[in-house]
Amino acid sequence: MNADYEPALQAGDVLWYQKNGFPPVRHYALVVRQNMVLENIPGAGERLIWLNAFLEGREVFIEQRAGWNPQFEARLQAILRNPKKYDLLTRNCQGTVNEIILGRAISPQVGAAAGIAALIGLGFLLIGASKAA
Repeated sequence: MNADYEPALQAGDVLWYQKNGFPPVRHYALVVRQNMVLENIPGAGERLIWLNAFLEGREVFIEQRAGWNPQFEARLQAILRNPKKYDLLTRNCQGTVNEIILGRAISPQVGAAAGIAALIGLGFLLIGASKAA
């Protein structure tokens, strides 16, 4: 996505870009005003930033077009009155977006990453057990 797409974005659009690392994770933000997004990042927590700052030459995708409604606005205002610090497990970027969209700060990608880590750990445990036998 680039600046040419900005006029097509609407409040309620869920945006993301791929971050480097393993397991691969996505950084999420929610369009809440024209040219403004809500994000949650380590060190800064939940905050409004300009859309251009989120885009910053990255390949950004629209995951969902949720539209905007009075419930979303009320949840946004609650977050802006009491922004929370970033926490990988309990309040990450996807959780903040889902707090507005779903009313719950859930992050499916954290669950998926935990599942991958558990499988890798189980694999090492099985390999260790087979060597000991």
